[in-house]
Amino acid sequence: MAFSSIMSSGIDVLLWTERVLGRGALSCVFRGRVGIWRTAIAIKRLDKEDKECAKAFCRELMIASSLNDTNVIPLVGFCIDSEEGLFFVYKYVSGGSLEHHLHGRKKGVKGSSPLPWSVRYEVAIGIAEAVAYVRNDLDKLRSRCGSSSCLHSDLEGVEVVAHLNLNLKWGSFQ
Repeated sequence: MAFSSIMSSGIDVLLWTERVLGRGALSCVFRGRVGIWRTAIAIKRLDKEDKECAKAFCRELMIASSLNDTNVIPLVGFCIDSEEGLFFVYKYVSGGSLEHHLHGRKKGVKGSSPLPWSVRYEVAIGIAEAVAYVRNDLDKLRSRCGSSSCLHSDLEGVEVVAHLNLNLKWGSFQ
């Protein structure tokens, strides 16, 4: 995917900070739209100043392009631009992060009741299924990445996205 395609997705570089979905140690994720149907996408921009950026990009590209599971956010494309840096384009998953659903709800705010234990149990099962899927494919991923430590980014609440009825999706693999 060309950088111009990412830019034509409606994200002005100066306005990126207004569409931030999340930030990680090496990256920032923005929301955009692409194509004639204005399909929502998540654009992950890696920190081009970081010396480990190229290595992390290659690792994540190999891993994310290898995974195909309902509990993993699908990689749609990527971009390597000499001036702007390295980007991943993922399917946009609405619903916010698991962290928001577990900790972002405030007392006294309408519609902000804590998640019932039955839902938390289903959340734990969904995360376990995603981890099991990725762990089962570890040997394939190791051979592609050329490393025994090519897997598992932060498995935190911000890396797990809730979709519709808390159908969890795991993203960010380094």
